[in-house]
Amino acid sequence: MSRFGRVDRLWMVGGVLGAAVLLAITWFLLVTPQHEERDNLKESVQVTQRQLGQLQQRLGKLQEEYAKLPQYKAELAKAQQALPSTPALSDLLRELQRAGDATTVTVSGLNVGNLTPLTTNGGQVYTLALSLTASGPIDKLNAFLDQLQQVQPRALLISTASLSRTTATSTTASLSLTLTAFVSPASATPSPSPSSSPSPSPSSSPSTSPSR
Repeated sequence: MSRFGRVDRLWMVGGVLGAAVLLAITWFLLVTPQHEERDNLKESVQVTQRQLGQLQQRLGKLQEEYAKLPQYKAELAKAQQALPSTPALSDLLRELQRAGDATTVTVSGLNVGNLTPLTTNGGQVYTLALSLTASGPIDKLNAFLDQLQQVQPRALLISTASLSRTTATSTTASLSLTLTAFVSPASATPSPSPSSSPSPSPSSSPSTSPSR
């Protein structure tokens, strides 16, 4: 083999080695980082898809809750009627009178006491003592009690009940009740006075006697 043939072979081998080295450099410097970036992007896409799925679930729940908004508003209004933020004595007196009218019972001798603070686990509320007399047939008096506890919106707790008949054989009777109404602390909390301790009282007179 001639000298020039060996030189050509050396150049050829050198060229092949140079190409292999260039290919390796290109792979490590260009292709591998691109693969890593592709893998990172793929992982980011997967994370984003998971987050999107979670957000869609939350959105679905919020849409369900929003669809129930009228129901929640109605429940809130009912709760606010049961536990008003003010004594609302005029409304209460009207409700008691309506209960008597609805059951054909005569309501009289209604007395209203002072607001009294009551501390509970959920905070502080105020109680309002009431007493009244209802007269009528015994079955109507039972209906009147149901009206007070189940129909009229204000939450009332019957503390004592005393039934007395006109005669032993009479079907009419007189029912004396002691009740407690409740007021939320938002507006029932009295303003402190420098000359006396806080002792809120209803704005009406202590004795009111609605009659049919």
